[in-house]
Amino acid sequence: MKKRGKVNTNKINNTLIIIGIISLLIIFLGYSSITGKGVFSFKGKGGPSSQCNDHLDNDGDGKCDFLWNKAYCTDGSIPGDSDCISKDDNDERGSCVPVCNNNTDCGTNSYTGDSYCGNDGNVYRDYISYTCENAGKCTSNCNQLTSSLLWENCNGNGCSNGVCLSNGTSSSCTDVDTDGFDSCSPGESGDDGKIKDCNDGDPNTYPNALEICDSKDNDCDGSVDEGLTCTPDNNTTNDNCIIQITDDSVNQMNPAIYGDKIVWEDYTNSSDPNIFLYDLSTKTKKQITINPSRQTKPAIYGDKIVWIDERNKQPDIYMYDLSTNTEKLITNNPYYQLDPAIYDNKIVWEDKRNISDDIFMFDLSTNTERRITDNIYSQGDPAIYGDKIVWEDSRGGLETGYDIYMFDLSTNNEILIINAPMTQKRTDIYGDKIVYEDTRNGNFDIYLYDLATNSEKRITDNPYGQWAAKIYGDKIVYNDIRNSNNDIYMFDLSTNTEKRVTDSQINEVEPDIYENRIVFRSWRNRHGEIFIYDMSIPGCAL
Repeated sequence: MKKRGKVNTNKINNTLIIIGIISLLIIFLGYSSITGKGVFSFKGKGGPSSQCNDHLDNDGDGKCDFLWNKAYCTDGSIPGDSDCISKDDNDERGSCVPVCNNNTDCGTNSYTGDSYCGNDGNVYRDYISYTCENAGKCTSNCNQLTSSLLWENCNGNGCSNGVCLSNGTSSSCTDVDTDGFDSCSPGESGDDGKIKDCNDGDPNTYPNALEICDSKDNDCDGSVDEGLTCTPDNNTTNDNCIIQITDDSVNQMNPAIYGDKIVWEDYTNSSDPNIFLYDLSTKTKKQITINPSRQTKPAIYGDKIVWIDERNKQPDIYMYDLSTNTEKLITNNPYYQLDPAIYDNKIVWEDKRNISDDIFMFDLSTNTERRITDNIYSQGDPAIYGDKIVWEDSRGGLETGYDIYMFDLSTNNEILIINAPMTQKRTDIYGDKIVYEDTRNGNFDIYLYDLATNSEKRITDNPYGQWAAKIYGDKIVYNDIRNSNNDIYMFDLSTNTEKRVTDSQINEVEPDIYENRIVFRSWRNRHGEIFIYDMSIPGCAL
């Protein structure tokens, strides 16, 4: 009879422990594959799911999309975000306050502005409508659309000055000086609906025109040069050359001008600024953005307006096209994009998505984004003209401070423009001429660099500060504090002369220039308002 061997209980116990551990791992991994919340989460084929681009805490470390290299998060995920706030409103998002829950949260649809004649001979008016995109979600956003809608059918009789003509009536009244006012009285045979002009041979004379020093009744009220202080040779004083654009009890700031259009940031109707526009040719104001967040620092070229927009929490760059009345998001990155500038179809800005600030560009004609600078130091405050982009650059370190660099898109070359001692900042460019503020003389001065001659020119040499220069053609405008308050000055390169633009005792800042018009911000009414100095007014040339 064989004896049974002694059972090895230790071996059995160890085997049972191993089996138990394997079973727990199988259960845990199965749970992970279903919920995506285990230590190792498997989705689809193969290995663990990516810690990026889904706004989930895939590895259970309490952090959402945590990566050492944020550049991999191409969809706008927020690396290291502990509450997994999602931009697509999945179940893992944190709390948020939607911008809008329905269309009426964005505004009330309505007609706006005066009626006008369409190309078909009928009367039209602009109609503003509002829509709430992604209503009730974290990504909700208000959009505004302005459409041209039929206001009155003229039944083939024709339209003039925004009204239908009577049956059989033709527009026979003259408007010789093309100022928008005709030679007919209301009801007179051939009246086309325009207001009667008191002098149809002078484009500066019509009802409610700007009165100027010319010994004429410009505004058709029966008085000559009323309200003006005129010199014996019929020149105006400085104040007669300045036109107030805004008149509100809130701040307006950072104006920019192109052609007949002025844009600025405005606190009307909101505790946060929106972008507004004034058209000098039609004397009408238009609100461009309607959003409860901040929209600031607009720039304009042609029919396109760009600005900084904080509706998505971090600053982005947006654009509005006046020709189509449409808005477009230019940047969609979780880091800051600032200080946009525009020329033709190219938009440039300062971008903080990498280790240091860089310059980026978006080409509207190709709908593509391009990184212009790739340097570990900071580059900012860009300006653009044609194929040339200029900016301030800190790569010179403490020895030279900020310098001026340029990138030529036609040659793909980066060029150091100025690396003088101290700091050169806040650039602007027109043609081959670059202007900037410079502290090499112990205070802020304005300098110019001419690319055509590769030469630098000191524009101001006053012991007080001059800064914030803008250039158009041969004219440079800038801020100046030599008179104990902020004034606007202009330097004319064609005559090599400096002229004082504003001479009030209050602060006037933030100049910009287009042709003969200088726009600026003034505290004449105890809060910031937008004004222009118009050099085309008779007697106002500088």
